[in-house]
Amino acid sequence: MAKRPTYEELEQRIMKLEKAAVYREEEEDELRKNMKYLTAVLNRIADPVVVKDREHRWVLVNDAFCWISGQPRESLIGRSDYDFFPEKEADIFWKRDEEVLRTGKENINEETITDSQNVTRTTITKKTLYRNPEVEEFIVAIGRDITERKLAEEELKRAHKELERRVKERTSAFEIANRYLKREIEDRKRAEKLLRESEERYRSLINDILDTSNVGVCILDREFRVVWINSALEQYFGLQRDEMINKDKRKLIRERIKYVFEDAENFKQKVIATYDNNNYIENFEFHVLHDEKREERWLEHWSQPIRLGLYTGGRIEHYTDITGLKKAEEQLRASLEEK
Repeated sequence: MAKRPTYEELEQRIMKLEKAAVYREEEEDELRKNMKYLTAVLNRIADPVVVKDREHRWVLVNDAFCWISGQPRESLIGRSDYDFFPEKEADIFWKRDEEVLRTGKENINEETITDSQNVTRTTITKKTLYRNPEVEEFIVAIGRDITERKLAEEELKRAHKELERRVKERTSAFEIANRYLKREIEDRKRAEKLLRESEERYRSLINDILDTSNVGVCILDREFRVVWINSALEQYFGLQRDEMINKDKRKLIRERIKYVFEDAENFKQKVIATYDNNNYIENFEFHVLHDEKREERWLEHWSQPIRLGLYTGGRIEHYTDITGLKKAEEQLRASLEEK
């Protein structure tokens, strides 16, 4: 028969479990804060982002997708395209999702989305397959709203047709699992391991989503050191991530990034001014020069302070490629001037 523990032994055991419970609660609070911060970063992305499970149910959407679909986030999670979009559109989305799941290859397509007010918008959507360490599969879809660009293209086509008509007339006529704390130390260790793995999976998912975005993203801490940049920004600036991580962004602008832009002094003054007074949103366009590491392009810079999470007091910067829109504007302007 097992020996009954003494009162002192029971008291020590209770104290250990109480300490474990407090530690577990602190870990969970920190994880919730980090998740809230990571979700906030995703919601700062101007492009609509959707994550679907193998049954095509939406498990994660950002604010941009809620806006373009005309639906609140609460009514989207757990639903599918057939619950909100016309059947013809939903059939197309389903077929393309299945192709990604079947082949594991990304696909990029121009899609039309009809919202709850029967307003149709046009997007360029890239869909990729994501597998986490649990061997779960998700479809990550990132869209670029090109409605205004399409309208500009249509206007340009109409202008060309009108010009041709005139010429003719003149010339001939995530989930996080929680566990109950058990009355032992090994249970606490397993719970801690689960929390770390959950955070790593969630962080990995967010990073992978940002790395597949066509919007360049740069996250700065309160000292304005570069915490993280995504692949799009590497491509736009012609710089490697390792060259920028943990570097003071102000020093990078003065020593390296100034060679990237046409009007480098103007760019430097505008961006550094936001660091000197880190309380407002900055938005402007600038011209990236061509060299052997990067293409010539126009980018729109958008920056705002981070007000919560690990990097409170820092800034998040977005760089959106607007080269196509600028060229369309130039073509339209040239066509109108010829008239």
